[in-house]
Amino acid sequence: TIALVAKQYNHKLKEFQKLLSMESLDKDAVLQDFSRRFCEPPFPTELGALTIWLDLWPHFTQAGQRKLSQLPAPCLNHIESRARKPGRATHLSLGLKRLLLHKEDFIIQGLRLYPHVLCRSAETIGPLNESMWDTVQKRLSKHRLWAINDKLTEAEFWQAAERLEEFRDLPQPVLDYLAAERPEDEAPVEEFIDSVERFLLRKKLEKIRTSTYQLLRGEIENRLIQVNTLS
Repeated sequence: TIALVAKQYNHKLKEFQKLLSMESLDKDAVLQDFSRRFCEPPFPTELGALTIWLDLWPHFTQAGQRKLSQLPAPCLNHIESRARKPGRATHLSLGLKRLLLHKEDFIIQGLRLYPHVLCRSAETIGPLNESMWDTVQKRLSKHRLWAINDKLTEAEFWQAAERLEEFRDLPQPVLDYLAAERPEDEAPVEEFIDSVERFLLRKKLEKIRTSTYQLLRGEIENRLIQVNTLS
């Protein structure tokens, strides 16, 4: 059995190398090592999501490629499990590419911290046409969450806290600290910054999904109005 599995992984690696040879990519050591990881346990013996990563790879920065290649296997394997579900692979792939081009850290940190949320958002925006996705992005760019940097200095943290407190768009411990009106110089700032960065990443990924649903509901309502008007 062990020999059979090893043979299957070896076949997968050969198949991927064949695909890779047809791509005009910089086949550096990072990509080679990344692809070999997928040809070993705990990844499946089929090509699976490797074709998705091959499509996404050139759109990452070099720093992003290195960070992606260093993600733990369970994070990367989440894409494998989602891509295996019937009818999802195409939408997932396109959605991930759109998120990557929108903001690279959505993919890197999203996979590391919230893979399920990331994939749900990707699968939601994947079916949109380009015009609809552009509309979603324009709406997002005007939302308060997009005015906050992904990485915060101490000064930016306090500015974000002041801006988001009334909307409750902050982790509960931060809200509690602000509500108690305790001095800024006594706050566990590093801990708060880390929690806010994680919290806002998840909120942004969720907002992408809900903004898409809002757009689609609006499209459906407009069509119903047109049909009723014509009838």
